[in-house]
Amino acid sequence: MADLQVLPVGQEVIGKTGLFVLPSFTERPATTYSDAYRDFEVSGDVQNGVRIRVYGLENSDIPKDKGMQKIESLTGLVMTVGSVRSRGKSKDEIVFEAKKMKLAK
Repeated sequence: MADLQVLPVGQEVIGKTGLFVLPSFTERPATTYSDAYRDFEVSGDVQNGVRIRVYGLENSDIPKDKGMQKIESLTGLVMTVGSVRSRGKSKDEIVFEAKKMKLAK
């Protein structure tokens, strides 16, 4: 069983002056065991290549195909640290989760 630690964080952890999302994302439909979500790769002036997961397909905008797009608002950002077993080994996985992500037009 995975033990989870959830820590609320501000978006300043990723970027102070602005956050940008790459056009590629991963979308997972709802299953019996998990809710639907989208994974985005976000960069800022503090960290680059951070994965943010937004649960609920209606809670996030889809980025345009070309170039990076600025994030207008990021609501309820938390950092989740959990233990994951892969190929017989246990490792910690860090995932940022947000309740809602809105992109600038």
